[in-house]
Amino acid sequence: MEEQKTKEWKLLLGSSVDRDKRRSLRSIRKLAESGIPEKIRPEVYGWLLEPERRLGNYAKLASTKIDSEEITYTISADAVRALPENAHSGLQSSDTLKRILTAYANHCPEVG
Repeated sequence: MEEQKTKEWKLLLGSSVDRDKRRSLRSIRKLAESGIPEKIRPEVYGWLLEPERRLGNYAKLASTKIDSEEITYTISADAVRALPENAHSGLQSSDTLKRILTAYANHCPEVG
């Protein structure tokens, strides 16, 4: 199962989101809801934010408060679950992951 998810993420990572943004967002949501395999999380998070980093919007998106308390709570809970103390995920801390998820939630509110 984990191997199949990894293949699906790798396929999506190689595609162009700009080509068919609506379809791609649905694909991202479906894959994210089924889970991101631990070994490719840093690659996936980086890919999700790369367009915003190029445009210089990442810092703004990461520091903008999310209007939904439910989404803010979910991000905090997911960051702690995704990065237990001994995990070697490539990210420095759950705070880094929280910033990434906050930026993405602000960039793509329909994905949340």
